[in-house]
This record gives sequence, C-alpha cells and structure tokens, in this order.
Amino acid sequence: MEKVIMLQINFTVLPYGRGLSSGHSSSETCKSTDRESHTVVADMDGTLLIGSSSFPYFALVAFEGGGVLRLLFLLLLSPLAGLLYYFISEPAGIQVLIFASFAGLKVSSIESVARAVLPKFYSSDLHPETYRVFSACGKRVVLTANPRIMVEAFLKDFLGADMVLGTELETYKGRATGFVLEPGVLVGLNKAEALKKAFGETKPEIGLGDRHTDFPFMALCKEGYMVPHKQGVKPVTSEKLPKPIIFHDGRLVQKPTPLMALLIVLWYPIGFVLAWLRIAAGSLLPMPIVYYAFWALSVRVTIKGTPPPPAKKSTGRSGVLFICSHRTLLDPIFLSTALGRPIPAVTYSVSRLSEIISPIKTVRLTRDRATDASMIKKLLEEGDLAICPEGTTCREPFLLRFSALFAELTDELVPVAMVNKMSMFHGTTARGWKGMDPIYFFMNPSPAYEVTFLNKLPHELTCGSGALLRDSNPFPYFALVAFDVGGIIRLLFLLLASPFSILLSYLISESAGFELLIFVTFVGVKVSDIDSAARAVLPKFYSTDLHPESWRVFSACGKRCVVTASPRIMVEPFLKDYLGVDKVFGTEIATYRGRATGLVCQLGTLTGKHKEEVLLKAFGAIRPDIGLGHFPTDFPLIALCKEGYIVPATKPEVKAVPCEKLPKPIIFHDGRLVQKPTPFIALLTILWFPIGVLLACLRITAGVFLPMSILYYISHAFGVRVKIKGNPPPQFDKCSGYFSGVLFICSHRSLLDPVFLSIALGRPVTAVTYSLSKVSEFISPIKTVRLTRDKATDASIIKKLLQQGDLAICPEGTTCREPFLLRFSALFAELTDQLVPVAIATHTSMFHGTTARGWKALDSFYFFMNPSPCFEITFLEKLPMELSCSSGKSSHEVANHIQRLIGGALFYQCTNLTRKDKYFALTGYDGSVVEEPKIQACKAMGC
Repeated sequence: MEKVIMLQINFTVLPYGRGLSSGHSSSETCKSTDRESHTVVADMDGTLLIGSSSFPYFALVAFEGGGVLRLLFLLLLSPLAGLLYYFISEPAGIQVLIFASFAGLKVSSIESVARAVLPKFYSSDLHPETYRVFSACGKRVVLTANPRIMVEAFLKDFLGADMVLGTELETYKGRATGFVLEPGVLVGLNKAEALKKAFGETKPEIGLGDRHTDFPFMALCKEGYMVPHKQGVKPVTSEKLPKPIIFHDGRLVQKPTPLMALLIVLWYPIGFVLAWLRIAAGSLLPMPIVYYAFWALSVRVTIKGTPPPPAKKSTGRSGVLFICSHRTLLDPIFLSTALGRPIPAVTYSVSRLSEIISPIKTVRLTRDRATDASMIKKLLEEGDLAICPEGTTCREPFLLRFSALFAELTDELVPVAMVNKMSMFHGTTARGWKGMDPIYFFMNPSPAYEVTFLNKLPHELTCGSGALLRDSNPFPYFALVAFDVGGIIRLLFLLLASPFSILLSYLISESAGFELLIFVTFVGVKVSDIDSAARAVLPKFYSTDLHPESWRVFSACGKRCVVTASPRIMVEPFLKDYLGVDKVFGTEIATYRGRATGLVCQLGTLTGKHKEEVLLKAFGAIRPDIGLGHFPTDFPLIALCKEGYIVPATKPEVKAVPCEKLPKPIIFHDGRLVQKPTPFIALLTILWFPIGVLLACLRITAGVFLPMSILYYISHAFGVRVKIKGNPPPQFDKCSGYFSGVLFICSHRSLLDPVFLSIALGRPVTAVTYSLSKVSEFISPIKTVRLTRDKATDASIIKKLLQQGDLAICPEGTTCREPFLLRFSALFAELTDQLVPVAIATHTSMFHGTTARGWKALDSFYFFMNPSPCFEITFLEKLPMELSCSSGKSSHEVANHIQRLIGGALFYQCTNLTRKDKYFALTGYDGSVVEEPKIQACKAMGC
C-alpha cells in the first residue's frame, strides 16, 4: 500500500507527465566526452527542444499550408487535443493536431515548409544540456511523436542527425489525409518498437527523454537520462550550431504559441483592412506628404544621414544611383518616402499587383548585361534611380554579394543602408505569392523602416601601374612567374635576358624591352598556370610595394581604373580582388591551344600612345577625373584626364602601405620564393640552388638515419636552428597512472612540424595526417599514420595510438604562412584530457617549405634548401582538467581555447578560416585528396 501511495505522489508533482524516474539519472550527469563512437537516441519535444508543446510547429505548418483559416481550425481543435492528450492518451491528442494541420495538404507543400520555415524556429529552441550530449556522439538518432516529414529536414540538415524515426503520415494522390500509418503515433511502446526495428539486437549507448512515455525506448539503451524541466533555460546560441541558418521563409515572425496564434487570428482582418489603407495612402497621396501619412497610420520611418539633392539636367551630370541593401520589395518606396520625391527603381521580377499599387515607377531588367546597362544609363539621364544589387532579400543580419554592373554605369553613387522591423508578419517570401509581400508588411501593427544615407562615393581615378607601385621595375614580378611556372632554368633565362631588355627599353622603345621579358617568361607556358600564379603568388608581393601617396588618392575614389604595360593576366587578379579596381587595361598576350606563344596581341604593349588609345576606347567622350603617372610615356594618358599628377621617383624613406590598411588582407599565398626576386636576389637564388639541393639531401639523410636524441645537435651543426621554449612534458609511461599518452596540439607551419617537435623532445613522436606524399612518408624519421576522414574511425585510430604513447596533431588541417591561425578542428578535444599546446613558428630566408599548387613531396627539400632555416618550438602549459571536456566543456570550447593560447604565444590572429578556404583561394578547389573512396563523401571532415 505504501508503494502505491508514493507512486501517486510522484505522478502528482510531475507537470504534464515530466520528471525523473528512479531508474534514470538527470541528463546533467551525463558525460559528453569520449562519445564519438557512441549512439544517442533522443526524444524531441521537451528533450532536444526546450518547449514540450509541439503546437507552435503544427501552427506554422497550418498557416503556411492553409492560411489563417486553417490556423483558426487548428486553434479551435487545440482544446480538444489537450483534453484527449491528458485524459485519454497522448497519441489521441497528437492525432487531432495532425489532422487539423495536414488534412488535404500537398505532401510537397509540407516538405517545403519543413525545409524553409521550421528550422528557424526549431533552432531557437534547442535545449543546451541535451544538445551537449547529442552533439558529442558519433551517431545521432531522434525518436519523436511528431510527423517525420515535419522534423527530418531540420534534424538532418542542421543538427547532423543520422536517423529520424517519427510518425508517418497517410497520403492519397500526393496529399495528406490527416491520418497516420501503422503503428500510429510514436509514443510509449510504439517508440520502443520503432527503435527495436531500426537497431535489432544492438543497444544504443544513450537514451534521452523527458517524460514517463519515453521510459520504454530508454530501457532499450545502455544508459538512460531524463531531461529535467526547469524554468529560464536559455536555448543554444546560433553560433554554436554546426550550420548557421541564413535563409528562411514563412510569413510569421514570432513562434505561434496558442496565445500568439489567437492574437494573429483576431488581428488578421483588422490588419488586412489597415494594410490596404496604408497602401492607398502611399499610392494616392503626393510623395512629399507620404512620410507624415505613414506616421499617422503607425508606419514608422526613421531617416539618418544627409540625403542628396535631386539631380538637375542643367549640371550636365547624370542622376544619382542609390545603392540599397535589400530587405523587402518596398525598399525603393521607403527610399522615396525618405527623400520626399519618387525615385524609379529597376528590378528583375515584380508581380503585376505590386506594379499596379506601386507609387513609384518600376522598370524590369532583362538579365542581358548589355541591354540592362543601356536601360539603366537611359534612366539615369532622366534623373535619380534606385537599385538593390544583392538581387534578392535576406532577413538575417547578412548582406549577399553585390552585383558589380551598377559600378560600371555611373560615378554618382550613394550607398543606402535599409533596415526594417516587423512584429507579426514577414513582408518577403521565396515560396509564396510575391504579390502579397507589401500587404503582409503593412498588416503588421506598427512596422518600421530605417533609411540611412551614407556619403556619396568620390569620383573616378585612372592610374598607371608604375605610379601605383613604388618599384617601377617589372622584373621581380616576371621572375616570380618564371620560377613558379618554369623552375630555376626559366628564371636563369629571364635573368640572362634582362640586360638586353634594359638596352632595348632605353635604345629602341619601352615596348621592345617589355616584349622580351614577356617572351622569355611566358613562351610555351599554359595560360591556366599563368593565371594560377597571378592569383596565388603575385598578390603577396604586389601588396608589399604599394606607394602610400598613390594609394591615398586611388583608394579615395569611387571608380578605379588601372592602365599598365604589364600583361593583364598577371595583374588583374590582385587589382580586382584586393584593391577593388573596376577596370584593368594591360598588354594582352597571344595564345595557341591554351598556351602562351610569348608574343603579344595586335595592339602591342600598352605604353605611350597605346595607353591613350585604350583609355579613349573605354571612356569615349567622358573624361576621367584624375590621372596618375610616373614615366614620360604616361603623359598622353594623363592628358585625357581632368586632373593629372606625376608620382615622383620613390625615395628610400618612402615606406609601402601597411597591410592592415588594405581593403582585404592577404592571408593565403603560394609560391616557393620568400623574397621579392630583384635581379640581385634572382642571381643569388640561381647560384645557391645546386648547393641548396645537396645540402638539403645531406640534412634529410642525417634526420632519417641518426638517433632522434642527437638530432638537435646535428641540426645545429648543419645550420638548421631549433629554438626550444617552455617545459617539454616527460615521455609517456604506462606505469604513470595515466591511461593515454600526451596529445601535442601544434600550430601548423609546414609538414615538418611533428619532426621538429620530436627533435625538441629528443624522442620520436608519432603524427597523424590526412594526406602525405609517398616520398615524405619514406624519408620521415617518425611514424606517420593516415586518417580516413571518417570521424568515428579516426577517433578510434587516435585513441589506439594514444594508448601506445605520445602523439602529435595539427588541428588546423593545413599550413598558413602569415601570422594567422586557422580554425581548429574539435575532434582531438573529445579523445583525451592529456593535452599540451605547442606553438610552432618557422623562419626561412630563400624558399618556402609549403605549397598548395606544386608537388608537396618537395616541401621538405625546399625547406632544407634554405641557408639557415629555423624552427621555434614553444611548449605551453598542459591544459588543466577543469578546462577539458571531462569537466563539462564542449569540444569546440576546448579547441577554441587552445587556439587562443597558441595565438597569444605567437602573437598570431585567430580566425575561423579552414583548409577549404585556403585551397579555394589558391587553387579553386577544396583541397580534398583524390583517392579511392572508402567512406561516403558526406562523412568527410577536415582536421
């Protein structure tokens, strides 16, 4: 009798059947470390999500699939669903919600809502404790009473769930009937049966639930944990999710709880009438008083900045082109409201209804570049114009890439930052009828628009490359390309030809000297290789030679044009990608079957009169505002500009523009040469090369055959400096009481990092790597183990290696030459608490020991070819236990903390960039190694 009374008391105090069973611990006690090979099975409502009610998500489907009437129908049936849920059975209540939400809807519409609408709301309700455990496991399964079609898209695409088991809907001819298939709603024993069917005799490691109906499936797991119901639990922040939600759809702004849904239903007819009243005021009233009419109708318009005056044809200038961020299709209308005058807008697509009710002129573009450019120019001749170069709207705080067409058409550019605020309905859609967009926006009780006018962009500038760079000698840049595409032999030929080039430039013509350099550098080279060198190698050297005075003027202008005698293919990537140049005119090289012939195209080298001809052809009767030049041959070009300036010969004390003042930092670059190859440096490089090859072979041989304990001293004897800072930990001893060796977490500067770590320790330390050439493996003095890019398999490999002894890993996954640290992969933090951060820095004077585009097997050789290369190894303090995963920290928190520690020791900047960013920047692909696939592509990950 006593037991029965206690059972009654327990169920009395549990709200809605939630609480802890005596057989299950709280999820707060569940460890999230060493779970990468485990399987977790989690309930959804109240477990994976903070909210235990699924009504808001059914309401979203109902409103998106059937409008306000279906939402009303669902709201009316929700009391019945609640009564059935609490007094009959949980499945009965859920079936009522399913019927009200789905009956008659197309399956494709439900899937569309699940992909485009629900993820935004689900992601803002993730339970932090559950997600901590869920994200730590290698295989993730969700078992839910909700229809699978509703939740699967979010769980798989955004949380990385491997399997979703949910209630299956009955369909007929592509539409949901509102009923469910056998075995019915997945609650209680049905959940347990579904789990048995999916896993058979295999028992998942962890089961997570929040109510007594979850006990049956949790009993099938090795460990069961209950998620306690607590008030004030804050959801997982968006930056901690594996994938950010940038794009989402749907009309409702807030999560439609029953109260919010009731308010929406009651407001809807009022809002509809109010929207048409507001639209009528905007369409029929004169634009100068629309601002005040909107305020009277509770549409708040906030204006910041100084709007420019209207264009006057008498000034001879075209109208102003307003460059607006794009939040809704009403952006140009509120721009006009802020200006007090109608501003025409160009658009690619707008509904007929929107065109009819629009108070401003809208012009459709054709998506043909030449036609659209002509149309925009014509409109600008008539007056001001508005354009949204993103091309589509974005609700989240992100700006999409701007189309560059507008920048080529006028210099009268005024950026406008648009922000809007809505409390009930979104005024944009990607899936619905766009004709309703303005109506939904104006249906909000008090919508707001904030229009910020930024300063008008300064006028255009035209510049010769000799004026933009301090060094007027083009030889170093030709030498970089020659060495990169043709090696030391082509560099030798270029160096031998350079005296003849100088003689031709002074005795015959500047063009003749340039053409000789072009011929020696490019003849027979693939155009793709030249383009690759121009993108990956040259920007680093160009950026360190920018003239400060030229850059001061150049960067201040809105439109920038460069005219240069250098081949356009050499300079264009740097100028456009890093300096924001709009047009580049350079010498065009002749090609045959994808290779450069070494000759130039018909116009010849762009010097003197040729520069003038190109500029006249590009600008016609329009005169650029400013011209900058350096040589006398630049005078014809400067004469075409309204203002002309000569950049004097560079004095030794003139320092280049510092890298932090550039519009875009150069984090990734490639190529083997460390210093800019002036003729003198190029000569030294050629003379040293054979000596360096022999010395590299000698150094590598010593490293392979001599004991590791004496390599530190041998390295110094061979001119390889190894500097050791900090206190290296002692060697792993199985009798020490620790279950695994130390995992050294190293910054990644070259593939030799683990080798020099071993030299610093005086003992060989095994290293794990994703890709290593056969040559590098053969000559390596330490054991290297290849990982598979399958998380569970790699975790197992690393754990096994740690049981055998110490191990080194470089979690950046690739090298970076500049003082930046790439994002650290978090896998290592889940595998052990014996973590020692190691800050590694290298110093080379002639050759880089890394490459993204060349043959990686030569990396070690090039490093050891340097006269006196240096490795600096700094051992930081072992990570305290309270900062490791075993104390409850997530693996990402641990990885980020170690990244900051190493960055602080090296004075490097920490970034979120990855190996994919590097390889896309330098090669155009993601850097994946092509080999026989051993696992599914979706399972691959970087280190």
